[in-house]
Amino acid sequence: KLAVSGLVLIGLGVALAAAYQLGRSNAPPAPSAPATALPAGHAAVAAPQREGKVGADAAQKFTHFRVGNKNVKRIHADGDVIWVGTSGGLVRYDTKRDDYKLYDAQSGLLSNGVFFVGKLGDRTAVGTYGGGLSLLDAKTEKWETFNVPEGLGDAFVYDLLKTKNGDVWIATWSGVNHIKGGDLKDRSKW
Repeated sequence: KLAVSGLVLIGLGVALAAAYQLGRSNAPPAPSAPATALPAGHAAVAAPQREGKVGADAAQKFTHFRVGNKNVKRIHADGDVIWVGTSGGLVRYDTKRDDYKLYDAQSGLLSNGVFFVGKLGDRTAVGTYGGGLSLLDAKTEKWETFNVPEGLGDAFVYDLLKTKNGDVWIATWSGVNHIKGGDLKDRSKW
């Protein structure tokens, strides 16, 4: 009786897998997503936009905030602003104004691949895939970058934290940097 039950379960599993594969092979190809950060159902303009209004449909229960065909690695909330770290750059979404802006290699990041987004003091900290650590000054929209030549252990930055005593810890591909007192510009503290 137990052997028959096991065979039935195996047969059911094979049938489900086959139905799944059949459904995938008969499904129409997925539409290509626009290269800009637009909610689902909103057509992109002819040239990809780097910033603009989102204009979410209030009748929809959820807004699917598209970031092109890029995957999302990190989300960080900073007051009314949501930062979305993707494989194609960093998207700043202002929830009050319902607008967005894309930051990428064209706007000063050394790498479009973003693994970490957070705050370091009053600046937005961005850990990148191969471009080190970048700090964005929101007022000037200027980037300051720290990479291997500045003392960073590796150009792949996965996390960052500042301790109560002011020390900064940066997680990289090849280890952790510890900056005593948090002064990134003082190489003697690394």
